[in-house]
Amino acid sequence: MTQAIVRISTRSVRVFSEINSDRYCSFKNVERN
Repeated sequence: MTQAIVRISTRSVRVFSEINSDRYCSFKNVERN
């Protein structure tokens, strides 16, 4: 059970980091323009 929770949390963290990086890149592009 603990392994499943860890697996789900790592997956959500990965998705969250990807979304944050995309948002950060778009924000930098807006700043540049």
